[in-house]
Amino acid sequence: MGLELYSLNGLLVSSVDTGTVGSGVGTGFGVAVAPTTFMASFIASFAANSVLGTMSSSLINGLSSAFSFSLQQAQIQTVSTSVGVGTGIITLIPNSASSLSSWIAGFSSAGLVGSNISQIISAISTGFDQAISTAVGSIVIAGSPSIIPSSGVGFGILL
Repeated sequence: MGLELYSLNGLLVSSVDTGTVGSGVGTGFGVAVAPTTFMASFIASFAANSVLGTMSSSLINGLSSAFSFSLQQAQIQTVSTSVGVGTGIITLIPNSASSLSSWIAGFSSAGLVGSNISQIISAISTGFDQAISTAVGSIVIAGSPSIIPSSGVGFGILL
């Protein structure tokens, strides 16, 4: 639930687009972030937030695999005002302020509360934001056609 809230309300998608002049909508499926990238980020953020213990490595492994596989199945949607037909490469831009509140809401709605839950949420939020800054994906842009070449940037969301 936290990832869904974050992807719809705070996580920004940026694309570098090439094709023909016009305006179009970019769509794509899958964003690549290796589980090992998540693991490295979570290990650092869990330690920084004092989330340590015998189960932390299992939690980190589970979260890393889950987030990596979820992002591989994500639908991407962008809008380009300078490219009508073409392709683009996307990157994800973390929004730390929105990230933490989205994870808090997600954990609360699932009934996950307790004495150390704020430390766990902070560790997950920080680690996730660090890892997704390495994410890449591709889109296909469809819109108004032209014969004049163009390039530009687009912005959008993960669905």
